[in-house]
Amino acid sequence: MSFRIQEDSVSPPQSRSTLAAPAQNGNPSETAEATENVATWLQDVARRPWPKAPAGPEIPLTPSAKARVLRSELRHTAILTALTLAFLQYYFIDVNLRIVSLHSVTTFAPAITSHKAAS
Repeated sequence: MSFRIQEDSVSPPQSRSTLAAPAQNGNPSETAEATENVATWLQDVARRPWPKAPAGPEIPLTPSAKARVLRSELRHTAILTALTLAFLQYYFIDVNLRIVSLHSVTTFAPAITSHKAAS
């Protein structure tokens, strides 16, 4: 099954020279008409369903190609895991340093002794 697109349905209704230089022809009604034609053409193109590409034959992977794909996936997973752990380590160290650098308040509480116990 092959899909053919008709040439006249794809090309815009006006030439680019009419649309590109509205100041050269000096007639604003022609420019407005060309703009309306292009807008109508774009709406028509948007409503059309796009043909699906025909599915090609699937090529089976050889064992060595499967191994390469698996190694590549494992490498990407390991890199992502290492980056995640590095970020988390940075974040937790940053939080711990901020907690340690907080100003501390030292208070002294007097020891209460009873005079009766000393006698």
